[in-house]
Amino acid sequence: MTTHRSLALAALAGLSLLAGLAADPAKPGFTLYYTHDAMGYLESCGCAGPVIGLADMVNELMARRKAVTGPTLTLDGGNLSKDQSRGRIVWDALSRGGYDVVAFGPSDVAWQHEYWPMVFEKKLPVLVGPWFQHGNNLANGIAVPRWTKKLGDLTVGVTSSGPRAEVVDKEVKATQAVLAELRKTCDVVILVSYHDIGVERALVDTGLLGDADLVIGCRGCALLENPEQTRNTWFLPEAPQGRRFGQLKLSVSPADAALAQTGRKYKLALAYESITPKQSAKADDPIVADTRKQQQREARIQVAKGYDSDLDVMAKYGYVPSDRCATCHREQYVAWGRSRHAQAFRTLLDKKALRDECLPCHAYEIKATGKFLTPTKQERGVECIACHGNGMVHLYIPRKDTIDRGDRTLCVGCHTQVNDPNWDAEKRWAAIAH
Repeated sequence: MTTHRSLALAALAGLSLLAGLAADPAKPGFTLYYTHDAMGYLESCGCAGPVIGLADMVNELMARRKAVTGPTLTLDGGNLSKDQSRGRIVWDALSRGGYDVVAFGPSDVAWQHEYWPMVFEKKLPVLVGPWFQHGNNLANGIAVPRWTKKLGDLTVGVTSSGPRAEVVDKEVKATQAVLAELRKTCDVVILVSYHDIGVERALVDTGLLGDADLVIGCRGCALLENPEQTRNTWFLPEAPQGRRFGQLKLSVSPADAALAQTGRKYKLALAYESITPKQSAKADDPIVADTRKQQQREARIQVAKGYDSDLDVMAKYGYVPSDRCATCHREQYVAWGRSRHAQAFRTLLDKKALRDECLPCHAYEIKATGKFLTPTKQERGVECIACHGNGMVHLYIPRKDTIDRGDRTLCVGCHTQVNDPNWDAEKRWAAIAH
């Protein structure tokens, strides 16, 4: 009897031990903060809410990072800007925000001669693709094909497939080799990518880039609302610099036998949040002050591009100003002149917001031609041809079949959820009827 009881207790103890192993709880890892694709963005236009910019984002990010417990990693996926003037302001924001590492993206290549001296001033490590020719920048430690950091009990490695958006076989193989090296020594491996998300999923699925645990920055990641997994790799949603950032809390548990065969020690559990910053920066904030100076410079350049009122030049661009339409359509022109569309450009002037990113939606003349062609015209804004198409044909052949009737689907190009979240298509369409 005693023997049977001892065996039973031993069996129960063994089952308890196995249950304990099976239910091995996840333990905290670290919190990742990430952004990418600033593309020269400095601040929102303020048309549909408070002006939110880089300084607000930095303030929010630092506050979140201070409040979180445990180690953190802050990463930017690159594509700071298309030129130095805005790129330097974005870089200053990254530096102040305490970023650990920044990637070198395709748009940054366009101004790399100014980029690298700027990077050297701030001393932030910059990830470049293992295949990219970066000369002396690798020797002096500015450009690195891989980067690692110890975060608590975990070692995290980061690399980049860039700065090319196109997929090239030898570059994919070079990235694969670096990922394999990081897999041997790191518990979590992050890949910054500029490839199309569908292509990158396929590369992961075939095993070429399967050593990555997290992928950030793919084209098309804006379609993701939450992290999505392909095999053992997580693709993270979009986090455009200055507009919002991603917060990813990672916890880990021991890998099972199948996962261990891929070289991984841990299984990852993710808690994701997309964070839109609140307005917090003051007018005397250095980033805000630099933003204002840059906007003023751009406004002077825009005005200095000059004017050309020649009708032949208008024909070249397919642009006809609204006052030409008034010759035959006086009643409709008057109705349009009372609308907010007609005052769209004036709105920018009144708000002192004459910015390159705002002009295409507020001044159709700029969208169509790239400059102001008609210096004497009083009304500029969302003009007749914005809805009715190329007016040159109708100007010379004034028939109903030579002009578009207008389609409300055109409106969503400017009235986006970001620019105008409260926009009501049915209500606004009725308001502009003429």
